[in-house]
Amino acid sequence: MASPSSSIIIVGGRYFSGAGVFGLSTAIHLQHRGFKNVTIFDKQDYHKSAYSPFDGGDSASADSHKVIRSAYGSNKPLQDLANRAIGTWKQWNADSGVELFSHSGWARVTEIGRPQDVDIATFNTLKLVGLGDTQYFLNNDEDLKRAREQGWYGPKFDQFNRRERGLPLDGVFDSNAGMVQADLACKYALQLAKSGGATTIFSPGQGEFTGFIRAENEPNRVIGIKTKDGKEHRADHVIVAAGPYTPQIVPELQSFVTATAGNFIFVKVPEHLRHRYEADVFPTWAWNYSGNSESGGLTGFPVDRHGNLKISYRSPKWTNPVASTTQEAPISIPATIEEIASQGGPPLSPLEETKAFIKENLPELVGEEITLAKMCWYTDTVDLQFVVDRVPSTEGIIVVTGGSGHGFKFLPVLGEYVVDVLE
Repeated sequence: MASPSSSIIIVGGRYFSGAGVFGLSTAIHLQHRGFKNVTIFDKQDYHKSAYSPFDGGDSASADSHKVIRSAYGSNKPLQDLANRAIGTWKQWNADSGVELFSHSGWARVTEIGRPQDVDIATFNTLKLVGLGDTQYFLNNDEDLKRAREQGWYGPKFDQFNRRERGLPLDGVFDSNAGMVQADLACKYALQLAKSGGATTIFSPGQGEFTGFIRAENEPNRVIGIKTKDGKEHRADHVIVAAGPYTPQIVPELQSFVTATAGNFIFVKVPEHLRHRYEADVFPTWAWNYSGNSESGGLTGFPVDRHGNLKISYRSPKWTNPVASTTQEAPISIPATIEEIASQGGPPLSPLEETKAFIKENLPELVGEEITLAKMCWYTDTVDLQFVVDRVPSTEGIIVVTGGSGHGFKFLPVLGEYVVDVLE
């Protein structure tokens, strides 16, 4: 059990983030409960990179945009949690004076000639809480009439102009969804954590975790961490929020948590075309979306404030197998930007698939500059659900992990469950 007087360390892994979404959310909610002695360790200097993937940010949290949605098929608990998060995102917009969350809508489109099963399940589950009318099926005349009456109908209902070009189109427009400017959101969350009293130690060496300190004569009780600079940092409780590196830090997770990578590219949109891709006319979108995370096909966003259009591709999910110290089967751990570059860069097949998609659906952007192409490492669990728990065999450690490609939207709320476990 912890009390507000307890000292808390939030730690990332060898490369990945104690100061990512799960760590930041935990720090904020610790302060909501009165905890004042909170320290966040991270190898990456997010004060310098400002969570920008263009300035060295190398984690799933360091990004330009993320999908914000409560569409979770028949999974009502996640739907309800996401709707709570959306309410807080709107409050953060007001509190920060910055449009962190943009209510752009989410167009889940497909060429298969009928809505996806998950979209029908989403509609039925949202209807249970009075939000069924936020879903507009693209080939339903009544829904299109309703969209016109409510002011949603327009370019967002066929953002790729497929009907005009004689191409098949089906799917659903979700007016309860949108996107968040991920880098600005993390900067704001870090500001909240620090203004509430959290201390940050961000740098290679000083912020880089190398191991746990265990109590003398009690090897199953952790009393702090060691960092690469040789220092020891004592604490009453250690919270491991190390993203896809978590299974290496906490081997008990290796059988059901693994690191997988998706790919994304940024295309520079010429200035004379940017008005067509602004969030008021161009939605957040998913192409051939088929499941409860944004991992079935391609996902994209309106143009960002720098003129880039982000498209992510997470099929297939890439792994980086290494030998495990605790089991016969290998485990997957993240590869850093530098390691990927030394091996010739990200895989080419996702880039080619994305280029083919652009050729068919965004032909005016064919040949435009690709300003960044990189891999993004996620932490997948076997059921794509989050893990927030104590480590059964070790006293003093709590893990929060398993973002599974859909964790970012829960930044405003997830930390309260970590504190529940702690208390």
